[in-house]
Amino acid sequence: MRHFARVLCAATIALAGGAAAATAQLVPPTPVQVTPDHLVWTPYPAGGVQAFLLGDPSQPGTYVVRIRLPAGLKLAPHAHPDGRIVTVLSGTMYFAFGASGDSTRLKAFPPGSMWTEPPGAPHYAWARDSEVVLQIVGTGPSGSRPVSPGQQ
Repeated sequence: MRHFARVLCAATIALAGGAAAATAQLVPPTPVQVTPDHLVWTPYPAGGVQAFLLGDPSQPGTYVVRIRLPAGLKLAPHAHPDGRIVTVLSGTMYFAFGASGDSTRLKAFPPGSMWTEPPGAPHYAWARDSEVVLQIVGTGPSGSRPVSPGQQ
């Protein structure tokens, strides 16, 4: 816990210097309010459906996307050009870093869990037992590229 507090403190201090600039980039100039009944679900390229809550991942700027993945869906090793923060809203997501796709390396992330995906970091996932809903926050433009075993 102390390590987490030190990291959080260091990150806060590092961000404080550019707080005005960071706020200008991360927070839209007008308020945004989204309730679940206003979500528009469209097909998600890797399977399942997605809803954009803020921004557009294909465009520059902050975006927030919800992804609903059906039980059993496997996401093959891939990477994104942007860093992301992923929160599990429902279901249990099995996730691992690397390009192996080795299911024995997957770690269970139940609802309320969070992980970060640094830019270019290969990873893979599996909605093994149930439907999973994730919320992803990043800064576009984003994208996804497949990663072969041994490739970084």
